[in-house]
Amino acid sequence: MLPSEPDPASVPFTTTGFVGRERELRDLTAAFDQAAEGEGSLAMVVGEPGIGKTALCGQLESYVEANGGTTLVGHCYEEGSLSLPYLAFVEAICSYVLERNVDELKAELGTDAGDLSRIVPEIRNRLGVEPTPPSDPEQDRYRLLQAASTFLRNASDVQPLLIVLEDLHDADSGTLDMLSHVARNLSDSRLLIVGTYRDVEVDRAHPLSGAIVEMRRALAFGRVTLRGLTADEVHRMMSGMAEQEVSWGLVQAVYRQTEGNPLFVQEVLRYLEGEGLLASEDARRQATGQTPLELGIPEGLRDAIGKRLMRLSAECNRVLGVAAVIGRDFSLPVLREVADLPEDELFAALEEAQNASVIEESSSVGAGVGFRFAHTLFRQTLYEETFAPRRVRLHQQVGRALEEVYAGRPEEHAAEMAEHFAQSTERGDLEKALKYGEMAAERAMGVYAYGEAARLLERALQVQEVLDPDDKAKRCDLLLDWGDALMPAGEPKRVYDTVAPDAFALAEAMDDRGRLQRTCRTVIQAGWRYRATAIVGDPMYHQWMERADRYADPDTADRALVEVQLGETRIAEGNLTEGRALMVRALELARRLDDPETLYWVAASYLNMTPVPPRLEEEKWRLVTEMEGRATVGVTP
Repeated sequence: MLPSEPDPASVPFTTTGFVGRERELRDLTAAFDQAAEGEGSLAMVVGEPGIGKTALCGQLESYVEANGGTTLVGHCYEEGSLSLPYLAFVEAICSYVLERNVDELKAELGTDAGDLSRIVPEIRNRLGVEPTPPSDPEQDRYRLLQAASTFLRNASDVQPLLIVLEDLHDADSGTLDMLSHVARNLSDSRLLIVGTYRDVEVDRAHPLSGAIVEMRRALAFGRVTLRGLTADEVHRMMSGMAEQEVSWGLVQAVYRQTEGNPLFVQEVLRYLEGEGLLASEDARRQATGQTPLELGIPEGLRDAIGKRLMRLSAECNRVLGVAAVIGRDFSLPVLREVADLPEDELFAALEEAQNASVIEESSSVGAGVGFRFAHTLFRQTLYEETFAPRRVRLHQQVGRALEEVYAGRPEEHAAEMAEHFAQSTERGDLEKALKYGEMAAERAMGVYAYGEAARLLERALQVQEVLDPDDKAKRCDLLLDWGDALMPAGEPKRVYDTVAPDAFALAEAMDDRGRLQRTCRTVIQAGWRYRATAIVGDPMYHQWMERADRYADPDTADRALVEVQLGETRIAEGNLTEGRALMVRALELARRLDDPETLYWVAASYLNMTPVPPRLEEEKWRLVTEMEGRATVGVTP
């Protein structure tokens, strides 16, 4: 839980627009004070859009900086924007790496530099280290997560750290996995992690919900829930921002319309100021008798946003419309390519939007000079107002601009390019969407972000369905690649129930023995991961074993795997003699093949075989000794 209240005098309140969150800020600053003393913890700041999560974290950051700490910030991005596995942590770590002295950085990274450099290229650039060569994916993934945790702990030994992870409702599965791992290692560290997310977008089925359940079991965890401001707090906020006393009647009208949502209040206030309604409130009421309820307050935030955007120049709105297609975060080089304006005019439009607080400067990994819409609703409003055919054309242009700007490192922006090209109906663009989607998935698999790879491959399948639904070979390959990502992502049942049957039907229609063999192998692997449900007794599993037996060639790894699985099935059915004979034969074949992965699969089944006659019991002990002496490089756990 979060700690009790510290001395209120130690809590800084630095902006007139920040009101009504004093208790929440005291809780967070106290949590940081405890982290500075070696009691690290995790807190989640939760609430609807515009409720003030980022503003609260901004106040906390000011406190941290004033008290000798360092703040690292990472963002999660909505689909179609910048997408890299573990991106929120990559952003946070990257900012630290770029500012740190090289010798100090080497000491803090230690022997983990090679592992962490797989996802943070700035480590490679600054220290001249090469990524650790891959071996076993599961062990490599654990080393990567452990390297991130160790590095952040080491950095917090130098100065207490605050890590803010924004918009976790949009987090990729890799970011959630890394957050869970780092959070489990917060004890005795000088590290406070604060995540923000919209509770209205996170139901029980959302991946973040499961991650939070696990994290709450293992560490000091706090939840800060933000609700709407009270009418008194809205009064303080409006008067402070307007720098004049605002009448109680007008405050009540605004409060009823906004329900105390700080962003809504700010937008309505800006509307009133822009229309001259605030400055002339008393005179208008005296002259016309109008009450505050009749002053034309917009009924919702979208109305307020729309009215504010209307006050910007046509050129500024056109540039913002292009930026909205790029995403909530957009880089200047890409915007320049698509907007096709003289630089001075482009800068003037961006400056106008920034002065109106519609956009703000931002920094993101690999994006150079960039900007970010101050709130996602600005971006959504502009995007939805763009004429649909023009929107499609802009997506095409954005995809091509990304190709040009990032030609030297397309894999880092492949997911973005895939998403933009997927909006097109042109065959060439859809082919690019497929190519970049597979590229992004391969990159995600390479750094063990299996959930992200699965999402990208599922999207690639959707693109392929539009591009060429009759290409059975390509669809089959994509399905099997998707299955390869889903299994380590924790969804072997989905592979067994849906992915493999669809792939098998396609391979069978083509009479493609190679793809039939791969599909059967996928089912066997899914069965191993899905053992808890007694899959061996499933009639469908028996059918799969018959198929695998039919297509496995003699003296191959497939044959060894099929026979050991058939052996398990026969024993489960009570046919002990045939089952044991199949397992012994599979073990002999695995040894002859000298394939470590196959031998470990077969040996694992063989050692679990029950009941065992005395002669095979002795053989099991000899196998244990044999396997102890064998290398495990390239063998999955």
